[in-house]
Amino acid sequence: MNRKHRTAWGLAMGLVMLVAAPGFVGAADKSVAEGNFTVGSQWWDLSQPEAKYEEYREVPQGTFLRDFSFRQGEKRHLLRLSGANVFKNDQSVAMAYWNGGKVRFDIDYNQIPHNISSTTRTPYAEVSPGVLTLPDTLQATNQSNQSFGTTAQKDARYVATMRDALLNARRIGMGFRTDIARARLRVRPAAGWQYEMKGSRRNRSGTKPYGAPFGFNSAIEIWEPISQSMLDATARLSYQRVKANNGMSLQFTGGVSAFDNKIDKLVWDNPKRLSDTTYATAYSPGDGSVRGQMDLYPDNRSVFGNVALGLTFSTKVALNATGGIAQNTQNDPWLPYSVNTAIAQLDTFPLPGTNTDAKVTITNASLNMAWRVMPDATLNGRYRLYDYKNKTEEHIFDGAVRLDQVWEPFQEISEGVAYKDQTAGVDADWSPNRKVSVAGTVEQVMLDRPDREYKKTKEMVLQGSVHLRPAAGWHMKGRVRHGNREERSGGEFDSTGYLDGSTIIEQPGMKKFDLAPRVRDRYEASMAYSPSEKWSFSVGGTSLKDDYEDSELGLLEEKERTGTIGVEFQPTERLQLMGSLGWLKNETFQASRESGATVALSDTVRWTAELTDETVTWSAGFAWSAPGGKWGLSGLFDANRAPSTYDLANFKNTAVSLPSTEYRRQSATVELRYQLLSSTSLLGEWAWEEYDVNDLSTEEIPLIFPLTGSSNAVFLGDSVLDYRANRVALLLRRTF
Repeated sequence: MNRKHRTAWGLAMGLVMLVAAPGFVGAADKSVAEGNFTVGSQWWDLSQPEAKYEEYREVPQGTFLRDFSFRQGEKRHLLRLSGANVFKNDQSVAMAYWNGGKVRFDIDYNQIPHNISSTTRTPYAEVSPGVLTLPDTLQATNQSNQSFGTTAQKDARYVATMRDALLNARRIGMGFRTDIARARLRVRPAAGWQYEMKGSRRNRSGTKPYGAPFGFNSAIEIWEPISQSMLDATARLSYQRVKANNGMSLQFTGGVSAFDNKIDKLVWDNPKRLSDTTYATAYSPGDGSVRGQMDLYPDNRSVFGNVALGLTFSTKVALNATGGIAQNTQNDPWLPYSVNTAIAQLDTFPLPGTNTDAKVTITNASLNMAWRVMPDATLNGRYRLYDYKNKTEEHIFDGAVRLDQVWEPFQEISEGVAYKDQTAGVDADWSPNRKVSVAGTVEQVMLDRPDREYKKTKEMVLQGSVHLRPAAGWHMKGRVRHGNREERSGGEFDSTGYLDGSTIIEQPGMKKFDLAPRVRDRYEASMAYSPSEKWSFSVGGTSLKDDYEDSELGLLEEKERTGTIGVEFQPTERLQLMGSLGWLKNETFQASRESGATVALSDTVRWTAELTDETVTWSAGFAWSAPGGKWGLSGLFDANRAPSTYDLANFKNTAVSLPSTEYRRQSATVELRYQLLSSTSLLGEWAWEEYDVNDLSTEEIPLIFPLTGSSNAVFLGDSVLDYRANRVALLLRRTF
């Protein structure tokens, strides 16, 4: 939807809402209207054209409507309208209508932009949705230049030709936007009965970077065009009855979810060739096919239904049970093995079908029973089942075309993946008095993964928590959680999946972290103190450690620690001060072995990686109002710093650690308010923001790399840029 259409849509919806308002609430005896809006003009300046400044928003330039709110009605009928950043890329509007407790209707619309880059440069052109082409003259020149001379001369000619084409290529913006429309209708036709329908549609359009290699020595970065639609619709009927402290509730739910991808494949030209060719071996330098082709996300559907029953017996026992089933389907047509016309095997080995015809059935069930054993103590038992059964038919493929370059004959069977999760636990809560509350949990988690290296696992989880209120204004909380995951009988580690026949294709000792035996310990503590309305103080922290003590390779250990401090102080009625500090640190320790064309099993090629990610945030603010309340001044300073380190080592002591990275952002905002009239105020805002990056992987990205020797990568050049921004706004806020 372009700007003109968005503006027309916004105006039309606003007019419809305002015109309809009297009709909605006309039945009220005395209808009152109230609301507010904020309108103004804004100017901002950015030192570099960096999309990060508007990554998930649009910062208006010039006149704009920042927000509005309208409410009309009283007694049983009420209409409410609201909106923010109207007619902008991040606009939102909403309407809600109540008719007492009988009917409620809600509708809202939101736009969420994601601006990725404004410095992208590419010689490609999208001639039709999903089809990216290069000038034939560029492909012909590069192909001809590879037909004579030495390797060094060929490389130099390719670099010169591509560099000239890239430097003169057009600039394009990179990013996409998600438009979300939601509606809900709730009706209560009679006592105890309720019917609810709700639905949403998400439309996503735009572009994002996409890696499209033609081989080990030919990496091409292009963009993926996005045009997708996601629909969700749900209907729910429920009944509830309470009589003499005994109650019963029954609920039926059904719905459908659908994903529609309007661009189902991506086709792009190869800058190295204008005519197709192939190779006799699996290795290719990436100059075989004229173009490449990739299947994109398939359309799919899900239909589901479930039923829930709740029973209460006096005030001591409550029982809740749910059960449901869903069926997911996907039936997108297959693409051919390749678009490379020089591969003769495509006629000899046809595809085993025309589509996947995928079918999955999901069964879920849960049972909860709560028992108040004493007035101040409760026991709760629970069980949950999630069973994912794949009913997709197997397909046998006689080979594959690697990156549209060469045919590789081998038999591959496509098999559907199935799994099952079960969780059973008991929770106990006890509050002997107002100052102390304690709770405990015993839980067993069982995972079944018949297609994985660990077929069956179990994890015993123990948890305890306490909440203390030793004196007025004091709150202290603590929680400890311990889990031990291990294999179950019949689910011992199986490394046969790491073999292709008798050939080892992956490290046999590699145990993937999502199923490998693991000991997890988590600690949480917090304290809050608020002796009066004038000030409050809080502090908290967490510590998490995952220890994969049985693993020799893969993720061996992970740690995460956090800490927060917050304070608010109001020395006078007209002055308020606030500040906060946050810290997070994540550390992982990993290991594996260096391998070439064949998998190496000796520890003489063992390597380790210790990675650290840290984030520190802090903020400080104030709010002040002059005597009489006519003038007001507020300000906020916010900053964050995110350093990361990448320490590498190996058996031979030849490993070189990667350069550390750091992302820094800080901003300040000051707002001056003047109460012009009882219902009108003027606002002046000034904001400053600074963003600094130190990261080789995102800064100064070349268009072609390397510049000498065999160039094997062509990039979009979407580097992250340091920037400074200043924003000034003058606003009028009116209340009626």
